[in-house]
Amino acid sequence: MRSISRTLFTRAFRMKDFLYNDNGDMTLTWSCFDPGFEGIVGKYNPWALTPEQRLSVEAALRPAPRGGRWRFSNPARCASCKEAISGPITETIYYLIYPESVRTDALPGGYRLAEILI
Repeated sequence: MRSISRTLFTRAFRMKDFLYNDNGDMTLTWSCFDPGFEGIVGKYNPWALTPEQRLSVEAALRPAPRGGRWRFSNPARCASCKEAISGPITETIYYLIYPESVRTDALPGGYRLAEILI
């Protein structure tokens, strides 16, 4: 049985947001104040987007490094059994950071979402 290191975060007080890739084994994080995000949907919080706005964000993102797409509906998954272990951004304020995740908000004041936009 393979164990994978994950860290649990909350977006509630940090104004950071997340999506999981289709496999549920990578996380994309960004600041809700990131100009790249605001350029797609305006000054909205990701958890308050309409289904149409969510699709616009998903369509604007490059594929995940291991393949597949970043989606608002993707849950985090167990590395061994592939079962969902945490809900998507539409269901929870908590998120997991997997190894090799794409963290465009990793530096304080860092706004780098534009680096992964199509």
